Amino acid sequence: MNKPKLEIYALIVCAISLLFFIVPFSNGIYQVIRIARPGATIDTSTFDVMNSNDSYWDYAYRLKYGNNSKEFEKAKVRPSDAELDKGRAQLRSNELRKEVISANQKLINNIIESLVGLALFLIHWTLAKRVRKAQAEA
Repeated sequence: MNKPKLEIYALIVCAISLLFFIVPFSNGIYQVIRIARPGATIDTSTFDVMNSNDSYWDYAYRLKYGNNSKEFEKAKVRPSDAELDKGRAQLRSNELRKEVISANQKLINNIIESLVGLALFLIHWTLAKRVRKAQAEA
């Protein structure tokens, strides 16, 4: 029994559209985790900067004065631990907020992509069923 070309086309699109559903859906699960636990998914280099006063101090002053600047060496007077703690807390708060915002944006994108993939699948699955039914009746 030969399958009509329209049915083959519909089934191929169904198979491809499943990828357009599954990949964004699974990525969306990760985005939900990023929203729920931003500290667990934050970039490791950012986490390292927030991990100690020494790493934060080096990061903050290199950011302010540049890596090879003479001003950096002149300004290398270490602030108090209280100032460094305050700066690290502010950096942590900002980075966690950015992580959540980014995850929200990507989650919305993943939902849209999943819905498009699902719609393509349903349309073409229905088309394949109709072609199969028409062929059985003929």
